[in-house]
Amino acid sequence: MFKQNQYTGQHKSDTPFCADRFRTKLERLHSQLFDGGAPFAKGWGADRYSAVPVNIIEHQSCYELKLYAAGRKKEYFQVSVDNDVLSVVYRQPEHEQEESYIVQEYAPSSFERSFQLREQMLRDNIHASFEEGVLTIVLPKDPEVVKQSHSVRVD
Repeated sequence: MFKQNQYTGQHKSDTPFCADRFRTKLERLHSQLFDGGAPFAKGWGADRYSAVPVNIIEHQSCYELKLYAAGRKKEYFQVSVDNDVLSVVYRQPEHEQEESYIVQEYAPSSFERSFQLREQMLRDNIHASFEEGVLTIVLPKDPEVVKQSHSVRVD
């Protein structure tokens, strides 16, 4: 008598009315379009992780953070440590002269990324360099805090 929904296992009479789902989806789309959640909304990229991807590599003596920032200039980067938080800020200068693009698929924008530091890092010896569109930050480990791994015999 009642058809079962193949995705949720619920009967059709138990599922919400179609207009409610449509309204929810429409409100989500409106939020993305007009509240800064879409690529063509003003300010997009400032709080998006996908705008500046990062890889963190653990070495024996340090951590290496590689932030991929193609098309940006090193003089606009700011790297700081405050309360065990490493912050990377890029402030894109405002251009006074607007270019007339035919197609613009990439526009560098300002961004900010923050990373919680572990207690085993030396905060005073952090080194940053920018080469070929990659910001590399080296975070040395504190040898006194780093615990060497060892195997445990199982009886």
